[in-house]
Amino acid sequence: TPLAIRSGGLTQLPLDGVELPAERDLSGPDGLADAQVFLNSRRLFQVCPLVGAMRRMIDVSIRHLDGVIREGRPLTQSPAVQGRLGRMYALQLTSRAVLHDALDRMDRGEVNEFYDPVISAAKYVVTENAVEVSERALRLTGWRGYTTVLPLERMHRAVLASVTGQTAQDILEINLGVIAMARLALADQSRRTR
Repeated sequence: TPLAIRSGGLTQLPLDGVELPAERDLSGPDGLADAQVFLNSRRLFQVCPLVGAMRRMIDVSIRHLDGVIREGRPLTQSPAVQGRLGRMYALQLTSRAVLHDALDRMDRGEVNEFYDPVISAAKYVVTENAVEVSERALRLTGWRGYTTVLPLERMHRAVLASVTGQTAQDILEINLGVIAMARLALADQSRRTR
């Protein structure tokens, strides 16, 4: 696959009617919490390749546009094109910084193992930025971006697959919104008790 995550795809394993002896049960009384511990790190694993993919899409776009001549000059000399490329580069750098922060926090053990908002926000931001970078790359390169001449269309499809992988973006927005409201409520309660 373009992003080298063949094992990162979505799948389903139905286990209806399966009886399991108690000694074979790997989860505690709250299986959802066990699943959430797994998903925390998996969210970061899912988006790590996207940062490199964004960089590749930017590089492919620049190389292509540098060879497209309009009015005697490469398109890369157009301020409008430079601005669009600059936005793409800023999105890639922001994604890299957010991802590295989440990975560093995880490495230091500073995350909530059941649901960490920083990890969820990193997955959300990196995915949203990758979608925007891939869409901008396709717009900048025109019809060639949708052909096999450039790898952008294939990379775009791979990026879109990450939108649903390891919790859909709209669910992350809801979860992060609930956490933001809860933090404010706790801060207000703390102020009132002082």
